[in-house]
Amino acid sequence: MTSKNQNRYDMPKLRTAAIVAAILILASSIYWNFQTVGFKNLTQDNILSLFGQLLLIALFVERSVEFFVDLWRETDKDLLAYEVEKYKKKLKKPTKNADIKLQDKLQKKERQLLMYKSQTLRIAHWASFLFGLLISAVGIRSLEPLVSMNISELVKSQQSIFYFTDMLLTGCLIAGGSEALHKIANVYNNFMDTTAKLAEEKPARAAKLTEEKIERAAQLAEEKIERKLAEERLKRELAEEKLKRELAEEKLASE
Repeated sequence: MTSKNQNRYDMPKLRTAAIVAAILILASSIYWNFQTVGFKNLTQDNILSLFGQLLLIALFVERSVEFFVDLWRETDKDLLAYEVEKYKKKLKKPTKNADIKLQDKLQKKERQLLMYKSQTLRIAHWASFLFGLLISAVGIRSLEPLVSMNISELVKSQQSIFYFTDMLLTGCLIAGGSEALHKIANVYNNFMDTTAKLAEEKPARAAKLTEEKIERAAQLAEEKIERKLAEERLKRELAEEKLKRELAEEKLASE
């Protein structure tokens, strides 16, 4: 109950901290008059090459972290899993009085195993993030290769914040793992391929629309001419009928 209340009360604090951090970042950018940093005119191959390099590094980090975590945590996890299976097997045997106690022990061991796995995953994430920060600190970055201008031309405070942001972003990307980077690269590649395909199809679609417009205009012109001819035919028929009536009336009058 206490942990739930703490989580509930921590949310306003986190929200307040985020708002204060955002205000400080905006105020510092205005105070030091930070310049606008543009992006390079990169090709699709350049972007995919950058993702490929980060993907390779993320794979290295994953395998390294997996080795150290398994070396440190795998034995205790296997022991807990063995105890869980042992209690499950005992519960399969029909007993009268021991079922409740065994069930409680099983649930306790399952909770311990779940907590142990959760702690292991948290340790792995933090280790990956620290590896990512270390790799970005030695010079491998994800943001700087995209920028068109020389970072050394920025004011000192903007340089520091830029490098800090770049290292933090690179660390997060590497910590996110190779699968996440692969998904991002796929999304970007699919988007660019779709855009290129639409650009290629646009002239053909425009020509097709022009042909359809010409055909429609010709059809409308023909329909207009047909309507005019029909109207003239109707007027001529009405005039002939009127003339016939007048001739008939004159004939009757002369008789």
